[in-house]
Amino acid sequence: MAQSGMRDPGETERGHGLVLVVDDDKMMRLLARQSLERAGFVVVEAADGTDALTAFDEHLPDVVLLDVQMPGMDGFETCRTLRESTTGRFTPVMMMTGLDDVESIEQAYEAGATDFINKPLNWLVLGHRLEYILRSSRSAERLRLSQAKLANAQRIAKLGYWEWVPGKDRLFSSGELRRIFGMPEGHRPSSLQELALFVHEDQRQQFLSAVDELLEGTPIVDFEYRIRTADGAERFVRQHAEALLGESGHLTRVTGTIQDVTEQREAEEKARYMAYYDGITGLPNRRSFTETLERFLEDPRFRTDATAVLFVDLDRLNQVNESLGRSAGDELVRQAALRIVKCVRSTDLVARAARDHHQHLVSRFDGDEFVILLTHLADIDATAMIAQRLGEALAEPFAVAGQEIFVTANIGIGIFSHDGDTAEQLLRNAHLAAEHAKETEGRSCQFYTESLNEAARERLTLEADLRRALDRGELELNYQPQFRVADNSIVGAEALLRWHHSELGTISPAVFIPLAEEIGLIHEVGEWVLETACRQARRWQEQYDGRFRIAANISNRQFLGSGLLPTVRRVLSGTGLDPRFLELELTESVILGADDNELSQLAELRALGLKLAIDDFGTGYSSLSYLTRFPVDALKIDRSFIRDVPGLPQKEAIAKAIIAMGQSLGLRVIAEGVETAAQLHFLRGLDCDEQQGFLMAEPMTAADLSQRLAEGLSAGHRSAAG
Repeated sequence: MAQSGMRDPGETERGHGLVLVVDDDKMMRLLARQSLERAGFVVVEAADGTDALTAFDEHLPDVVLLDVQMPGMDGFETCRTLRESTTGRFTPVMMMTGLDDVESIEQAYEAGATDFINKPLNWLVLGHRLEYILRSSRSAERLRLSQAKLANAQRIAKLGYWEWVPGKDRLFSSGELRRIFGMPEGHRPSSLQELALFVHEDQRQQFLSAVDELLEGTPIVDFEYRIRTADGAERFVRQHAEALLGESGHLTRVTGTIQDVTEQREAEEKARYMAYYDGITGLPNRRSFTETLERFLEDPRFRTDATAVLFVDLDRLNQVNESLGRSAGDELVRQAALRIVKCVRSTDLVARAARDHHQHLVSRFDGDEFVILLTHLADIDATAMIAQRLGEALAEPFAVAGQEIFVTANIGIGIFSHDGDTAEQLLRNAHLAAEHAKETEGRSCQFYTESLNEAARERLTLEADLRRALDRGELELNYQPQFRVADNSIVGAEALLRWHHSELGTISPAVFIPLAEEIGLIHEVGEWVLETACRQARRWQEQYDGRFRIAANISNRQFLGSGLLPTVRRVLSGTGLDPRFLELELTESVILGADDNELSQLAELRALGLKLAIDDFGTGYSSLSYLTRFPVDALKIDRSFIRDVPGLPQKEAIAKAIIAMGQSLGLRVIAEGVETAAQLHFLRGLDCDEQQGFLMAEPMTAADLSQRLAEGLSAGHRSAAG
């Protein structure tokens, strides 16, 4: 038999319906057809039980008129087979029998017959009988479909129904309720006490108390509780129960619904976890820590204890992310968190209240920042000891992505209530102290002082002013000429950024360049520098010397990522400067730390035709091996090696080695910081290519350099100094 699903009763109403007439008597089938078609039915025929089953699958009739006595498969067996199939389970079957005994009638009903009719048939009555049966069948099918839709909706909503008769302690329950409770197939709880056995032990009394409230007159009770299903699983359910009163006002029964809200509770718990805990380390996050600290400080029992907040800032996380990938950075953070937690636990100074809440008050705030609350301290000096221990633990190498990674922890300390008596004040001041520790050479730990707050306010003001400096026209380029050592002719100039603050005067690049990098302004400022310098170089080329070269420093932050290449292309296109006369200066450290994408960016910059120079060469990891790997054109000897030559043999040897190294690789060598004729004479003796410094020219404005060029210093005929 075909196993199709339940039909929508609206789809079966074909006139009066389709009748399958099954009888081995051909004349009987003919008479039935004529009678039923006159009554408006559509008729199909079958000569025996086997043919009837085939015809049923093919036509899916609305009603079956079935003879009892047939050769082979009789009517009883045919009816039973129909009832065992999905499609024939509810189809009305009227059996025709010439037998006039009670046993045959009972056998017909046992086989699943809807009704029976005796032969010989009254043909006028037959149509009316079938129409009545079919109308009843359609009503029943609509009800079944409605119940199926309701059951499906309850299954989707995980909503079970129950009804309890208190006087007899009888319980009626829906299939979905039994599924929620994990009851075995066919099992039906007979009493409310049996249902209560599934409620978690900790909440069973609450469940029974809710029932008592209904018995005592409370009309509606809503609450949530946990259940333990028959297979041992734990679920959360929400129950709604109502007391129904009879005409006399007495409680007659209680009805209720039980909804499985396990997934909802798990989603809420996950959302709460994400809101209060760091996904990488599992530690409390900023929000969780701050709320815990606020509660702790509000508790008068702890306000007399020695309490401190430690702000731990790790360096080098960004470099790890950029060079080894984000997953390596996450692993570094996880390992650092484990060390911090272990160190704090070993002090045995964490608050008992925190332990009771399964927290050690170690939090990851953001990125490379951790914050620790220490309580019940013996004295304030203990804080410095713990901070020192933390610093030592974090200074040990980390094994990440098959490499040893070293980090430095900058730790700021805020003491309650000396440095603040609220969570916000303590955290802010501990953060300020950590920032100061980072900026102070040789110190990794710093207690908060009021002067740090003043410095922070000044820095915020400076940051705001720097953001407006471009619009105000406070940024300016100075140019330090670069000379050919052999004849002292000007071959180009290095563009140097200056900030002339309207109130504070000239601010050192050593102050505002790191600030611009930190606040993300360096890309905008760097593009302005490149565009201004290239436009000025093009002007000088047109006026004085067609081969004038301009050099510009590229900060580490400008180089990281992939933004430098499109910026340079945009500037060269906008200014019209020939790329051969632009030289970008980068430090050794940024080139050594470049990943594959950044090395590719170097190669593409070089392919544009511009020059690349390594600035401050000799102060980092200078070696012949790495110079052969990177596409550079020039080396700039750091001024620290020129300052003491001639005269200091060690510095002379370094300068000679750098010049020889550059010449052996075909690189142009530029000496910085040349201030005396003796230094120039020394460089000339080593065939150094170029030099810049106060001996020949200090950094000057574009107008001053234009005047120098107009005087003929670019012609290359000035006599050698010294």
